[in-house]
Amino acid sequence: MADSVISDLHYYINTIEVLLSTLGLKCFQIMETQSDSVFVCKDKYGNIGKGEYLEDGFMLYKGSKCSLELHKGTKSLPQRDALIQSGILKKSGDHYILQSNKIFSSVSSASSIILGRRSNGWREWKDSNGKTFDELKRQ
Repeated sequence: MADSVISDLHYYINTIEVLLSTLGLKCFQIMETQSDSVFVCKDKYGNIGKGEYLEDGFMLYKGSKCSLELHKGTKSLPQRDALIQSGILKKSGDHYILQSNKIFSSVSSASSIILGRRSNGWREWKDSNGKTFDELKRQ
């Protein structure tokens, strides 16, 4: 590619990043994890997700194994359906696998994606010592 084209692309990317940041959106930034703040949500069916709480919301990590089927009492999870349609959740064997890190507005929406049912993320997410998100953040 010509140097002028590459220079133009860098300019456009920088402009997009600045414009989106004025709206409070982060773009083109690498999301790093802090191992001491990792939480796990899992069930007896082998569904397991890891993530961490950030100022923007709860980030569910790439590779999380999510329920293939919704539980009997759950009719739909629109956010989950959208992730499947967009390809962010891809079927692999008996699970959906999260293809990239994804930030959710609440801890409960993130746990619902993993478990395939409505859930209380404050109780479902636990740290390496078994303490719930509720015990660590609210009390």
